[in-house]
Amino acid sequence: MLALARVLGYLLALVAGVTAGVLGSFTFAYMRGPLPVGLLVALCLCLAAFVTSGLLLRSRAAAVVAASGWLVSVGLLSMQRPEGDLIVPATTLGYCWWGPLWPDFPWPCRTPR
Repeated sequence: MLALARVLGYLLALVAGVTAGVLGSFTFAYMRGPLPVGLLVALCLCLAAFVTSGLLLRSRAAAVVAASGWLVSVGLLSMQRPEGDLIVPATTLGYCWWGPLWPDFPWPCRTPR
């Protein structure tokens, strides 16, 4: 019974990551003046989904599962459809939404190795 609850927990973590990715992909471009409010809200939502998943299941693997769901959903929404539609465009905000999970993202504090 405990193993079934654990599997359901990981499944819920995956669903939380996918949901955060889809919702964030549709809201990240909202601007209020010069402030990217949508991006900030979307990143907070993702952080909440990842941290909550990890804390509820008491494992880092749950946070990784949630992040994997986010990565897949945002990756699929970043691809151009045959009709030409694109949810996450290659703009500065799009790179800020998509970029932080990539290892070669140009972090300002990163030093070359």
